[in-house]
Amino acid sequence: MIRGEDFRFSIEYDNSPNIIIVSVIFEKLPFDDFKMFFIEKILKKIKRLNQSMSFIFSDFYWKTHSIDETIQYLRPYKIKMADLSIESKEKLIKEFIEKGFGKHMKFDKPLWRIIYCENYENEKSMLMMKFHHVLADGGSLLSLLSSFSNESIVTKQIII
Repeated sequence: MIRGEDFRFSIEYDNSPNIIIVSVIFEKLPFDDFKMFFIEKILKKIKRLNQSMSFIFSDFYWKTHSIDETIQYLRPYKIKMADLSIESKEKLIKEFIEKGFGKHMKFDKPLWRIIYCENYENEKSMLMMKFHHVLADGGSLLSLLSSFSNESIVTKQIII
């Protein structure tokens, strides 16, 4: 579903040893179409994305949420960025990450947040994703990101 020559992503840590922020740029797709793709190809296949953590005394347990509960953490970003300069886009994204994604992730909710920017560029959309490290450390991050593409991301440009 998400494919093309311009599939790239970057990885950043946000002053916390347990949070990973990733951005992915790909061929433009309307938000509702992406939402259906995300439900069918991601949430239904990667069950851990529908879970949160709960603690009883010093033990932790996974709690499963319905897809309807989970999908609320996928949100559209309503600012049209296609007409902005690269510097303006980078400034907006940095501010958004600091203010929106910079908040502590609560364990009683799914351990990810995704913001979808449909109009990143004229023919491109962008995802900004935040994952707790229990979902996206090492190889699991590559596996998770490859779920967004029909091609393996290992062959794509990785910017660290």
